[in-house]
Amino acid sequence: MNHGIGKKPQAVKLLIDNPYAPSLNPDEACWQIKRTKSSENGFSSSPTNSLIDSFYSNPGWHDDTADGSVQARIHRANGQVIDAIAPSWVIITTPDYAPGISGVVTLYDVLTQVSIDHFNVPAITRPSFTDDVYPLLLRAHNLKWVNENSEWTDVNTDWPALADDSSAAANIRAHNAKQVRDIETALARFRLTDTQHAILNAWESGNFDSDWTSIPTPDNLITLPGLTQAALEGTLGQGFFPGIEAGILMQNHMIYTTPFDYRIDPSVISPGDLTALMAVPWQADFYECKRAWWPAQRPDKVHIDTAGTTEE
Repeated sequence: MNHGIGKKPQAVKLLIDNPYAPSLNPDEACWQIKRTKSSENGFSSSPTNSLIDSFYSNPGWHDDTADGSVQARIHRANGQVIDAIAPSWVIITTPDYAPGISGVVTLYDVLTQVSIDHFNVPAITRPSFTDDVYPLLLRAHNLKWVNENSEWTDVNTDWPALADDSSAAANIRAHNAKQVRDIETALARFRLTDTQHAILNAWESGNFDSDWTSIPTPDNLITLPGLTQAALEGTLGQGFFPGIEAGILMQNHMIYTTPFDYRIDPSVISPGDLTALMAVPWQADFYECKRAWWPAQRPDKVHIDTAGTTEE
């Protein structure tokens, strides 16, 4: 657990099978298990050769998921050393078996909703088709590669037609907005964020910026907000039972710094807290949730493009 990265309450589960037990101090328990890997390789083991009999908590097992704060020190060419850098939070998580497929709700979406609900960040009242609507439609459409539900192929990809804000395109907008909303019944314990619902509602009603020109490409300019967004958009923000990369604690506004900049406050939570309620080992949860849980990371079924074509 070097550099503050750890999974303390998981160690508690290994020892006493109860992450909430008040009789054992997690700070003491965590050091009874030494982590042998500094990065996630999907590794898990049972030193006691225990059986796996639960999708969630299995005494005698551990894996190499972890989380904690990291801090940088900058050495400039002129010899100046900069130490006053706010720490970041790192999550070492389970493998992503479909890295080309994005979750319809990501942790970036979850944290954006937290910022609107609790930190006075303005809500999106008039969405951009390119920036706000297109990603939702594309993510839902691409689930067709990793989930057997036939609805995903019905999500239209005629982007110019979908970006039309006129009354003539009202039917195509309404149909496709419904297809995205239906994910809440198609996948387990899944809910779009309030902001995503607002985006779909505004788009369906024609109250959006019809700004489509072409499929957007990543900007070559590296920015701090861009790095944060890129990292979080590769994760899943639903369903939290308990989740994959991090659990429902991510929805708690008390763990973030003020003013809000998507940064976790290391004075509020400890290393291991974000992954504390994840299943141990992670493979048990992956096996149990074989259908309709997290197809973007853990495919339910893989569909191959036999025609050899590519699709945006």
